Amino acid sequence: MLIARLQRGDAVNRGCVGLRTVTLALIVLVAPSFARAWEVRIDGTGTGFDQAHAVAIDANGDVIAAGRFHDAARSYDFLVTKRSGVTGAQLWLRWAFGNSGACNCGANERAWAIALTPGGTAFAAGYLDYKTVLRQFAVLRFEPGNGFESWRALSGTGDSYYSQEDEALSVAVDAAGDVVAGGAFIEGGLPYGVVMKLAGGSGAPLWTTPSGSLPVIRAVAVDGAGDVAAVGHDGAALVVTKLSGVDGQPLWRRDLAVAFGSIETVAVDAAGDVFAGGRAGGAYVIKLEGETGETAWERDVVSAGGNAIVNDLVVDGSGDVIAAGEFADAGTGLGQLSVMRLAAATGGDVWPQFLAAGTGTSANAQGVALDSAGDIVVTGSIANTASSGDLAVLKLAGTTGVQRWRRELDNASANDFADDVAVDAADNVVAVGALGTDFAVAKLRGSDGADFPPCGDVDLDEDIDSNDFYALRGSLAGLPPGLTAPGRCSVIGGPADCDILDAMVIRRSQLQLLPGLRSVCADAVE
Repeated sequence: MLIARLQRGDAVNRGCVGLRTVTLALIVLVAPSFARAWEVRIDGTGTGFDQAHAVAIDANGDVIAAGRFHDAARSYDFLVTKRSGVTGAQLWLRWAFGNSGACNCGANERAWAIALTPGGTAFAAGYLDYKTVLRQFAVLRFEPGNGFESWRALSGTGDSYYSQEDEALSVAVDAAGDVVAGGAFIEGGLPYGVVMKLAGGSGAPLWTTPSGSLPVIRAVAVDGAGDVAAVGHDGAALVVTKLSGVDGQPLWRRDLAVAFGSIETVAVDAAGDVFAGGRAGGAYVIKLEGETGETAWERDVVSAGGNAIVNDLVVDGSGDVIAAGEFADAGTGLGQLSVMRLAAATGGDVWPQFLAAGTGTSANAQGVALDSAGDIVVTGSIANTASSGDLAVLKLAGTTGVQRWRRELDNASANDFADDVAVDAADNVVAVGALGTDFAVAKLRGSDGADFPPCGDVDLDEDIDSNDFYALRGSLAGLPPGLTAPGRCSVIGGPADCDILDAMVIRRSQLQLLPGLRSVCADAVE
């Protein structure tokens, strides 16, 4: 285990106040084990709950995660960090707060969502606290190379409604690099929804939906034409709307009369059709025609055990919908992690609903993603009797729904969970959430959820032994069968080649002679 701590005198970019000399947090990079390729935990200087809520992966395979951490001096701060996709090492870490740098003790700030441009520029959405105007709906831009905060866009009314205040809940980037964010404003003591579009380069507002015209917006998505799908709910209806990307004017709106329901997630397909998921009588998914908003189909899958909800959904290349959430067991009423695959044309079940649970009281899915083969990765929490909630990641075969693998990461008796998941270009999996009270990011091998083969393991038997040495020496001599994993033999760094120096280092390592093996091969990304 490698433990690194930023000490006083280390320079850290802290939002609008630039470089400060502060003690930030305990950052733990956990060495690979069977359960994960790497894992990063960030423990704030306070005693509160540090949490990661969103993740994205850039074109280089590096990981950007967003959430919050607890600062002993200020309470909770808005946090974004970029990690090496290969090792989990910190490339940059930035946190932001309101009040122009003055102490805002007791502040409560958070990043809920993250979106990237193709070049890796990150836009994080959430809220910042300002003493004079309370919480502010916030979108911040971070540069890909060093994480510099180049602008922040703040909006809000300065009003509040019980514990609810202004906040951005979702963010997306269009093909031009402009930013769309959705969330809530409070005005006159009542909440209403807002969608705004900001210029990606400057953060200048391009348009904002009128005051009071929408319920609180839970999620947004941008279609191929640049138009915006947005979803929200109030006490009387679930609302799905499509807005013009040019000026924000409504192209259509559907108010679905569902009392006490909720709508949590939205996606668009290549044709511009809109898919929304949440809860009505049960786990609810609706498909709406992109041009008109007319209902193509809807499903409401009710559980006899009680609670059923869709928390996230994605659309695959065929137009089928994969919806993940929670579904109560009919006998016990306890929550189960649920995944459904619904046919593009009818919304019918492509395969039987997948359900998973532990030995404890509940399980649920919060995030879902697809790999390049169309297999399904889902993440959330599974409770077990001995360990309370565990951060859970599962992979299912896309065509059958059969479980390929399941991993649960546990921090003793703490309530661990994952909020989001992403898949990189090599189909490896990154999940983010919390382990105990720590902000957590974990990378798993996509094929089986296990660790990557160690450097020097050229025959892929998960051990570095004499067989690897003889295989490499034979390969260098031109003898069959060659190397199973040639990308694992460049143990001395430099060019990703396999030569006699690598063979010598592997042999010396087996004899426990220095310098031993590097912890990561030169081309460690498979």
